[in-house]
Amino acid sequence: MQPLTTLIVLSSAHEVLYRRYFQPTLPEGLRLLPMQLGDNQSDGAYMSKEWQDANCAKVRHALAFCRQAPEGEPFIVSDVDVQFFPAFDAARFLSYVDSLGCDLAFQRERFREGDSEANCGFYTGRNTPAVRRLLESSLDNIERGDVKNEQNAVNCMLRERGIPYATLDRRFYARTHGFPPPKDIWMHHASWTTTIQQKIRQLDRVRRIVQGGFFRLYVESYAEHLSRPPGRKRGPAWLLRATGEYASRFPIKPGRLP
Repeated sequence: MQPLTTLIVLSSAHEVLYRRYFQPTLPEGLRLLPMQLGDNQSDGAYMSKEWQDANCAKVRHALAFCRQAPEGEPFIVSDVDVQFFPAFDAARFLSYVDSLGCDLAFQRERFREGDSEANCGFYTGRNTPAVRRLLESSLDNIERGDVKNEQNAVNCMLRERGIPYATLDRRFYARTHGFPPPKDIWMHHASWTTTIQQKIRQLDRVRRIVQGGFFRLYVESYAEHLSRPPGRKRGPAWLLRATGEYASRFPIKPGRLP
């Protein structure tokens, strides 16, 4: 099997995510093709200039690749706030994507009834005329907008053009899918955050849970249960009641995860 081209955009603020999480976990069989943005002045937080520059660059990078790649060649587009896990296998990934029957397959933004919003932090496609047209129209949309948001532009064009696409299953985990991550996780995208430090904390937490197994998952989920809602008045009686509620909902036994 030929290496599967994986397109990323690297900016100065996001380099720490690439160096600590993305690059060290990159699975065998994926060939990295980065676009360098160079040094920027902002901190890379959500809606910052650097974040918007990276959004434009991702679409431009994918389109440039498709314009010179062989017809039908598969590729991945990924943010760098992503980490992979050992279950990810390039050949099995391609086989799974082929089974979906579409030239485009996106990570889902949410798993809610009737919600099929495409998350552009991780998606895969084949170089076809329809995919190139989508990228061209999305680039035009994002460059004309006051706010450069790739996900909004791509979802708008998917709806307007009626382009068929698939969504990846829960193994391709984003924080917007809820918590905890699935036991058979293939990759994790640190979505639903606004700053680089928040992404780092989320990436570390998911890694600890996946590596630590059921007990760590149970304890961390229990701690999260106690923290909701924030600002709630707490005392011994409340703690006892909350603990009993958690234990009754999620008894420690095989097959039951919080």
